Amino acid sequence: MSEPTKRRSSGGLGLLFKHSDDNKIDGKPLRRTSSATQSIDGSGLPPVRVLVVYGSETGNVRRAIGKCVSYWQANCDGSFKLEWTDVKAGNEVQGSLDEIRARYDVVIVATSSFGEGDPPANFTDFLVRLVRAGHVSGPEAPNLNPPLRGMQHAVLGFGQSIYPTFQNCPRYVDKLLGHLGSRRFARRVEVDEGPTEDMPAGGEVEGFTTMGSGGAEAPEVAGRSQSVQRFTEDVLWALQSANETANKAPVCGWHTPGDGVVIEATEEELRTAQTVVAESMATWVPAATLMVAAALAAAALYARAA
Repeated sequence: MSEPTKRRSSGGLGLLFKHSDDNKIDGKPLRRTSSATQSIDGSGLPPVRVLVVYGSETGNVRRAIGKCVSYWQANCDGSFKLEWTDVKAGNEVQGSLDEIRARYDVVIVATSSFGEGDPPANFTDFLVRLVRAGHVSGPEAPNLNPPLRGMQHAVLGFGQSIYPTFQNCPRYVDKLLGHLGSRRFARRVEVDEGPTEDMPAGGEVEGFTTMGSGGAEAPEVAGRSQSVQRFTEDVLWALQSANETANKAPVCGWHTPGDGVVIEATEEELRTAQTVVAESMATWVPAATLMVAAALAAAALYARAA
């Protein structure tokens, strides 16, 4: 099969935590409660306010981060506040970065890459905001008054490591958030939506070898089933400790994991890519729907014949 012109690396996480039940993780029922109803954890400090931002083309990333949110809410000890109204697609996030910092203490991002490392169409506005702010002092220059100073963040990335632009958008976002003053309070986790759910990181299945951005081997990239679970647990611990860690050094650099290679983009390039992605999805979704319908019809005919 030939490679598509716009190479998809979004979604495909229907096997999140080995289950697709929206009310369960690893078969355990979730309490879908609001963390705002929890009492303060005894530290005497108000709960940290959490914003969750996602980018998703087919809805799979949105569903995945939704399961993470359910888990965090179910295990909230009162040290953080996370409402469903604060879970938004990138294009739905309102206000300047200064206004976001005034309303929230933590931002958690889940996104994929699409095409040549581009953001999903519904995430572009948020990324453009970061790019604009990052270019004020230059991408590598010190930012003396960063708009996200005092905030903390974590990034969950989705992609397919067979492509050379694997995880480009999540890595770019992680880098920009750090440059703009946010502290990385949990290491980025990169989900490899490879040919099998549990393919070992850096492994090979029928000639398939996991690769990183730029074609480098990616030995730290995990398969779907374990990587999202790891992120969920790491971020829960980080949220429960966030009041104590805001002034500490980041847990790692943006280039961990990964090879330190990221394709940066201007606002104009991002807007152009947004249009291309939207047009590609307008063609892809009906075609995928027809393929599923044809497969179901064939299965029904086979069942009757049997």
